[in-house]
Amino acid sequence: MERRSFTKVAIMEYLEEQYPKPAMLPMDPYLKAKCREVVELLVSGVHPLQSPSMIPFLGRTEWKEWAHRSISRGFAALEATLAETAGRYCFGDEVTFADACLLPQVHNAERIGVDVTPFPTVRRICEALRQHPLVKEADPSCQPDTPPTGVPNTFDLFRDPKNQ
Repeated sequence: MERRSFTKVAIMEYLEEQYPKPAMLPMDPYLKAKCREVVELLVSGVHPLQSPSMIPFLGRTEWKEWAHRSISRGFAALEATLAETAGRYCFGDEVTFADACLLPQVHNAERIGVDVTPFPTVRRICEALRQHPLVKEADPSCQPDTPPTGVPNTFDLFRDPKNQ
């Protein structure tokens, strides 16, 4: 039987079990549960709200307003949790699954114009992550198959010229 997994969280959990060093979950059971809570909030609560698949139904302007409100609510909940757990990163000074999920969601939110200034802990963690050598190395713009500047992005593909 060929072994495959295609969901983000299942892949992360599999990798954690197969390659436990460095650990991507805190050792403390409570913090481990909180880390999983943050991951769930980001991948199930914030990420789907950034999907432009609703543009044909809502129109671009309405989708953008709805996405901004919803993402901001998710980030507000996240900010409250991180106030309890954050160090340099989401859970202390080591990168965890929560950090691996946070940065792409903040990046996408910023791409659609969500103001993240009301979330100082989220912003501070993302700035620290952006300085991490492995994050710099994995930056999409550093990859050999990155499209040239000026190629339409996913959000442009769903643009409704009548309802910008």
